[in-house]
Amino acid sequence: MIQVLIFSLFANLSFSIGSFYFAIYSRKISVLWMNAFKAMVCFISLTTFLMIGSHSFKASSEEMLYLAASGFVGLCIGDLFMLEGMKILGGSRIVMMFGLTPFYTGIGSYFLFQSVLPLGAVYGVICMVLCLFLLSLERYKVSGHWHLRGIFMGVIAVFLDNIGLILTKFSFTHNPNLNSLEANFFRASGALLGFAIIHLFYKRIPLAQEFKALTTGEKTQVLFASFFGAFLSLLLYLKSVSLGHLSVVSSMAGTGPLFTEIFESIRRRKPPHYLWWFAFVSFNVAIYLFVTSNSK
Repeated sequence: MIQVLIFSLFANLSFSIGSFYFAIYSRKISVLWMNAFKAMVCFISLTTFLMIGSHSFKASSEEMLYLAASGFVGLCIGDLFMLEGMKILGGSRIVMMFGLTPFYTGIGSYFLFQSVLPLGAVYGVICMVLCLFLLSLERYKVSGHWHLRGIFMGVIAVFLDNIGLILTKFSFTHNPNLNSLEANFFRASGALLGFAIIHLFYKRIPLAQEFKALTTGEKTQVLFASFFGAFLSLLLYLKSVSLGHLSVVSSMAGTGPLFTEIFESIRRRKPPHYLWWFAFVSFNVAIYLFVTSNSK
């Protein structure tokens, strides 16, 4: 149990570090560039780990397709919405919105697997709606704007991320021997394919040019953030899931937005707004309701 909590804690810490810098460089350069760059770093890291381990692929062509589609929807399109939301609202507020994940997966399970959505999960959704309202109210108190666009971007990001999770779940259901690193390699490949399509047919992504224009310190930060936020956090999360029950891992979700807000508060040199704390409490109540309802 201690190992599960430690891996979960450091997974959330890694993602929080990444989210902090993702928001900064999404504003400084662009959401599209930051997202494509972190996907590239994640792909290179996964490839390196697989080569070091001399891994032999076990996924069928059908499973590869599911996983690539998962990466295209969740890691490419979904993360574009996520980083746009972080650009507007800040990292901690978008990380908090991922508390809606059990609701989306519950709805998906209802339609796909005829699972019943527990009453506790419904109460959890109410708490998450309250959390989203408090986050928007906090932005209004601070800036005079509701920033509903940022809230909308975050909700869409979570929705698309959960479509990706459902596609990934199909692959693991079809092939229980599928390695998590291998699965995420194909997901990262799908994400890069998405960015290649965007680059060729919609908008050019100057990965090398923008990276070269950064200072040495900024290059270090963006590489550091991409490795920690897009690769290491996922590796630690998968390790914690393999060691313990998912409800235990989910119960640690509250540390994510807390870590991110601490980093952002240090950068701003201002403590979190009191409404953020109310939203944080509402978020943790929602997580508790989701976890307890799913464990029954």
